[in-house]
Amino acid sequence: TTNGRRTRMMNTAVTPSILIDIKKNRIRIHKNTIHALGDPKYVLLLVNPKEATVGVLRSGRERNAHRIPQATMDSKQCYEIYSTTLMCALRNVCPNLHDSDSYRMFGEVLPEKGIAIFTMNDAVLIGDEKEDEL
Repeated sequence: TTNGRRTRMMNTAVTPSILIDIKKNRIRIHKNTIHALGDPKYVLLLVNPKEATVGVLRSGRERNAHRIPQATMDSKQCYEIYSTTLMCALRNVCPNLHDSDSYRMFGEVLPEKGIAIFTMNDAVLIGDEKEDEL
């Protein structure tokens, strides 16, 4: 920390990340992102078309919230959500995302708001051989 504020580090072990897999209609939220949000039991996925951002918001048990099973966090490196609707929304916001590709995004956590924000324009194309490494 610097002057009581968190410093964003460019180390993937601590930087929040998600993977967008257009072909499989899947978003993978990396375990470190869930931990950075305080290990919530539920999250909401938000898309801001004006800012071209994706948000992962710590949530309670409410409509459209995705439950994160503790067993998944204990045994896997990520939490997966499959959603054709979400992929359509992402493609509308960022038309340069290709149907058969996967993209990784690194973001920033705003702890006071309980949200991790990812900028879609900063998405990095990843190859098939690296897709399962998230």
